[in-house]
Amino acid sequence: MSEAVRAAEIAARASYGKLLAILSQRTRDIAAAEDALADAFAAALNTWPDRGVPANPDAWLLTAARNRLTDTQRRAARMEVTDEVPEMAETRADPESLPDRRLALMCVCAHPAIATEMHTPLILQCVLGLEAQQIARAFLDSPTALAQRLVRAKRKIRDAGIPFVVPGGSCPSGWMRSMRRSTPFTRSTGSTRPMIWGMRRCSWPTCLSACAPTTPKRGALPR
Repeated sequence: MSEAVRAAEIAARASYGKLLAILSQRTRDIAAAEDALADAFAAALNTWPDRGVPANPDAWLLTAARNRLTDTQRRAARMEVTDEVPEMAETRADPESLPDRRLALMCVCAHPAIATEMHTPLILQCVLGLEAQQIARAFLDSPTALAQRLVRAKRKIRDAGIPFVVPGGSCPSGWMRSMRRSTPFTRSTGSTRPMIWGMRRCSWPTCLSACAPTTPKRGALPR
């Protein structure tokens, strides 16, 4: 395995949810952010073998994905688009300077406006980057049917404008239950992302403890 492929694989395992959360928090369009991030990884595999792996792969991927989102918006507005990839000089920022919005993304996935049975599949796909087929296997569900429900759930997040926030600084018990349900499924699907994520500052247990409910107030849930 080449250095470029290895670097892209590490970034996918360790930072997928972090990058997706940053990309989708403004427009709340998770599907569009997923497409842009997939294009960014494809661009990395085409670019890094020749130019070398950037000093900050996460920042490079984020810049490339943002460019792709901008191009998509320009196409919708019939404006000029570009397929440029980020220059290496633009990606030397401290990796820790990238905001970590995964906890907010988890709360969006477990929002009361979304069907309860979709909370855990959404968290597994959006935060951990698992494929619908992997999740369906863990739930003994049809991959096609689950993929369609995931698409509808993401569309609802976008159309309803569900905010990417941690309500009141902590997640109510409903959010917590859905997040905790996701933990055993990360093992049954064979994903290595939780282990790698656990070595980073915002680990899976840390996320869960950080959003532990305090004393919830009746009627305090956001839209």
